[in-house]
Amino acid sequence: MTPEVEYADALERTVRRFRYLAENASDVVYEMDTDWRIRWISPSVQNVLGWQPESLVGTVARQLFAPGQEELLDVRGEELRAGFSLGGEVLVYVSATGQHKSMSAMANPIVEPDGTVTGVVVGLRDVTSEIVTREDLARVQARLRLAVEAAPGGLAITDAAGILVDV
Repeated sequence: MTPEVEYADALERTVRRFRYLAENASDVVYEMDTDWRIRWISPSVQNVLGWQPESLVGTVARQLFAPGQEELLDVRGEELRAGFSLGGEVLVYVSATGQHKSMSAMANPIVEPDGTVTGVVVGLRDVTSEIVTREDLARVQARLRLAVEAAPGGLAITDAAGILVDV
């Protein structure tokens, strides 16, 4: 086997392995060009957002975002086009049924050797239930705080060791 054939085989195996990983991840991964048209999207988008992957290829990714995020998307888009990676931003996507889903997003520009940005790879993790849980907890804490403050008599809360936590 010639070195060229060995290299081609190794490259093909690597591409297959990474494609397999991306296609079987529970998070959504997609690649888009600098005009934000989706070139490829992982099949997990069907489980997470209800969209058929084939129906999204060629569409502008901005169409998947809930209204009210345009300014943020413009700023982040310019940062990506300038070659900066972004991570940890929570964006709201729209599912196929119209439901809003909070997604933690990581985005990395695809940069050619000459420094030209030719696209972006985005990874999304559904954090909707985490955000709802945090909001529910904040509401319960606010109600408890209000009840404690409005109590006609004194009230003390201790931890399991008997140490005062709140009075």
